[in-house]
Amino acid sequence: MRNRANRLGRLLRLTVAGLALAVLAGGYADPGMAAVGEYRLIAGTQVAVGTPFDKGIIKLKELVEARTNKRVLVQNYPGSQLGNEPELFQGMMAGTVDIAVVAPGQLGEFVPQIALLEMPFVITNVAQRDRVVEGRPMQKLAEIVKQKTGVEIIGVFGGGVRNMFFRKPVKGLEDMKGRRFRVQPSPQLTDSYKALGLEPVVTSYPELYNALQQGVAEGAEMEAIYVEKAGFPVAAPHFLMTRHVITIRLLSMSGKTLAKLPPDLAKIVREAALEAARYERGIESSEDEASLARMAKMKGVTFTEVNVGSMIGAVRPVWEKYAKEWNLMDLLKEIDSMR
Repeated sequence: MRNRANRLGRLLRLTVAGLALAVLAGGYADPGMAAVGEYRLIAGTQVAVGTPFDKGIIKLKELVEARTNKRVLVQNYPGSQLGNEPELFQGMMAGTVDIAVVAPGQLGEFVPQIALLEMPFVITNVAQRDRVVEGRPMQKLAEIVKQKTGVEIIGVFGGGVRNMFFRKPVKGLEDMKGRRFRVQPSPQLTDSYKALGLEPVVTSYPELYNALQQGVAEGAEMEAIYVEKAGFPVAAPHFLMTRHVITIRLLSMSGKTLAKLPPDLAKIVREAALEAARYERGIESSEDEASLARMAKMKGVTFTEVNVGSMIGAVRPVWEKYAKEWNLMDLLKEIDSMR
């Protein structure tokens, strides 16, 4: 409880500071500008400037501001300026952050059911991912998120394929057993990677590079574009091509914020979010492949293909355990049938 309070306090301080900077930089001294920015939305991500998530938020900003004649302005804070993903989500629950991109696995403390979308090998190809996020599975899970937290899922970012990467060479399932492996703060993901024989270590994204460099974590998993951007191949250059997750990232919005917007503006924001999400998924998929190609040319970087059949067999009981606990076995079977 104390940690949550500390995180929320930090987020509130950062948000207030960000708003103060926006006022100074945005020209509130000019009465004309004040009239333009009738509503201002604070958007945050924990990833770096220029990455697909950041580009997706910029696209959302462009669409919203154009379609509302700048009655609604979107202020973008990438690179964890407003905190990490759990802090951003808390901010949306409290109404101090309006929009954020968060990973399902980061919401274990708030909505554990959403982690089903990020458990290894539940979703294994882009076509299946699209059927899931545009169909009943996402609708059902979004309802649960809204009921539990008041936060609405207004779009889905993603598109990259997540592979594992390690400090030392690795050839397959037996070879990686016992290695300390970075996971997001989710019991479901912890259990999934334990089932693969790894030793899960919870480390935040901003701290991951140092954790890999110092050996606190011996491996991690992520999309190629973010691995490359963060320089992770320097610390952990050995890739195991597991393709165990097709990325789903929740473009989310505070229900408190949506309730304050007039219906016509809320409708514009929701429509723009779906369009920005489709745009982001397209660029992330293509940029992911380009990143893999660039990293393959780096000195010391290795890529190892692996048969994942035994891995899927190892984690399937974990999926089923939690799906039964959440009364979501029918939903898991539906997602499984969408491959």
